[in-house]
Order: sequence, then structure tokens, then C-alpha cells
Amino acid sequence: MLKFLRNLLNGFFADKHCNTVVINATNIGSHPSGIAVYTLALLREFAKDRSGMRFIVYVNRNAREEISQIDFPTNFTIRWINKFTAPDYRFPGHLLRLLYANLLALRHLRQPLFNTSQLEACFFHPNQIITIHDIIPVLFKEFHGKQYYYFMYLLPLALRTARQIFTPSQHTKMLLNTIFGISSEKIQVVHNGFQRLDIASASPEIAPETPYLLYIGRLCPMKNIGALIEAFRQLSDRIPHKLVIVGEDERYLDRTLKYDDFVNTAVKNGRIVFKKYLPKVEMFSLLRNAEVFVFPSLYEGFGMPVLEAMHCGCPVVTSFAASIPEVCGDAAFYTDPHNPGSIADGILSVLSDPQLRENLVEKGFRKASQYRWERSAAHYLSTFRDAIAATAVGESAPVSIRH
Repeated sequence: MLKFLRNLLNGFFADKHCNTVVINATNIGSHPSGIAVYTLALLREFAKDRSGMRFIVYVNRNAREEISQIDFPTNFTIRWINKFTAPDYRFPGHLLRLLYANLLALRHLRQPLFNTSQLEACFFHPNQIITIHDIIPVLFKEFHGKQYYYFMYLLPLALRTARQIFTPSQHTKMLLNTIFGISSEKIQVVHNGFQRLDIASASPEIAPETPYLLYIGRLCPMKNIGALIEAFRQLSDRIPHKLVIVGEDERYLDRTLKYDDFVNTAVKNGRIVFKKYLPKVEMFSLLRNAEVFVFPSLYEGFGMPVLEAMHCGCPVVTSFAASIPEVCGDAAFYTDPHNPGSIADGILSVLSDPQLRENLVEKGFRKASQYRWERSAAHYLSTFRDAIAATAVGESAPVSIRH
């Protein structure tokens, strides 16, 4: 414990360079998903910046493999901290990251500090720039008992003192305004990009022996896996397809497999296949060969998996909920996530109507092409420059917003 505290406090006094942006990227773990994918994507784009800004990036040691794949120029300084701040350690890791974020606020009190998620908010830093991906624990307390009180009572305090708040959707901006009372002028909506397939390195197309439906994402109640399985149960005698579920949460799988006879039987006979997270090329190969990508989430702050599916030419059946219609537009088939029958009907409609499938694929390609990380990064870099300029003249007011 003493060694850990020494690592936290090592080199406590801040760098004096006024053109430096500090990035808290401690939410990248050994198996990046969601927010970690977002953070890594922005770091790759920031590494291309040639404006003269300096960057200090804090990452935990569990992220070493991912960080080593980014070619950082000389204006970047990477600082490694204890691995136990990683999201791999669940709630203890989240708590340690929150504590560490506020230590960074002390160390870099005068420099712009970019926290790439809501779980690393600083409560008193005057130049904090922070991304709020969603406020799901406030909306679904029953699934997030440990995080609810932080999101409901502590996070708003940090947001009211922040210089700039980013969020990936208009829907989340609306919630921050109406639930937390955060001024709309302080919140800038910048859509995310998504992981793209490198065609040159992709595995060749191989037609699967059995057609399949596909889900990729976290395995948890919020993602509505139970409703997906129930929808598949209703369809299992009417279609020949398998259901492939890609995600990682052994505790959720244990509960599902232990108490559901249909799932146990379907797993044994190969109708339902559970896979852990896969390398990028394998994941995109699954997407390109799937008959339908089904994403029945109850709530999304953005929803990158649907765009990855569209990019791979896979028709999407998803939820008419939260920000998903904002992101997908008319390029997806929408269902009621609270009604497994609606999900089943949506899947069957797309499978049985070739013209509908073709339209969804065509619109999906167009829609996915609109979301690129370089466009997202440009907004962040512009805000960093404004924050540096404001710090140099001693401003404390929020930066202006570009629309």
C-alpha cells in the first residue's frame, strides 16, 4: 500500500510549460471496450497533431500493450501509474481512478486537464475538460447501485466547475441540462467515431456453414441480453440460424447458463454460441458474415457497435431508445427493447425481406461514413488550444463553443 501511494505521489509538482495539456487516460485496461476504445482512438488522432502543443498522458500499466501500438511524437510524455487503477479491477479500480484524477488536479492545477470519462471527474480543477458518455446509473439505479450516488450527487458538483463538457449525443446533453441543471452553453456535442476495418489485413470471406445472428458488446442487464435470448427462443423453431453473443462477463454468463434450461440446451447443441472479446480482424469477420446484427440495448450514450456493423455491410436491428435513433437515423430497423416479441419480429422482418436488407445495408454504409475519429479529435484539439490561451491570460470562464 505504501508503495502504491508513493507511485501516486511520485513527481507531484507539475510541469511548468503553459502550452501543455494533461490527459487522464487511466480508463484503458488490458481488454479495451467502450470508453477505453474511445480514449485510445482520440490518443491516436492527438498523436498526429503538429500545432506545437505538448501532451502529458497518464496511463496505467495494464494498458502497456495498447499504448505501445501508438506512435507518439516527441511532444508527448507518457507517465505510467499503478495497474490497479485499471477498469480490469471493476469497482476498486474505478474508485482508485477517481482518487488519482483528483491528485492529478492538484499536480496540474494551472494546466488544462482532460478527463476522458465521467468516472475520473475532478471536483475543483478550474481548467478541467471532461467527457460525459452517459448518466446511465441515474436512470437505472437498479443495475448500478454502487455508482448511483456518485452520479447523482458528486458528479454534478464536478461538472459545475468544469471549463468544458463534451458528450457524444444530443440526448445526453439534454439529460445533463434537465437532470443536473448544467448550462447548455457549457456542453458541446461531439459524435464519436468507431473502429474501422483495415481491408488489407482482413481475413478472406468464408461463408459460414450455418447462418447466424450476432451481438457484440458488454454482457450485463443494461444491454438486454435476456430479451435477446427470449427473442431467439421465440424464433428458434422458425429459422435455422445460430445466435452468436460476443462479450465478456463470466458472472453474468454463469447466472444465465445456470438458471435457463433453454440456454443450456441451446449452448450444448450449438444454437447459441458465447465468445469472449476477439481481436479486431476476427470481430469484423464475424460482422461481415452475420445475417443480422442485433443490438437490443435498453440505453446507449452513443452506440459504436451499430456503426461497426453498418461499416461491415451487416443490417442492424436495434432499440428505439435514448441516443440510438440519433446515431443510426434511417439506417437501422427499430424495435421495442422491452418487448422480446418486437425484437423477434424485427429480426424476422430483416431476414425475410431481401429489399429491406439491401436498403439497410446501403443506408448503413452511408451513415457509418459520417462518423470519423479525426473529425471528433479536431473539436477537442480546438478546445485545448482555447483552454491554453485562456490559462495564459488567467481566464476562469468557460471556453466558447463552436457549432
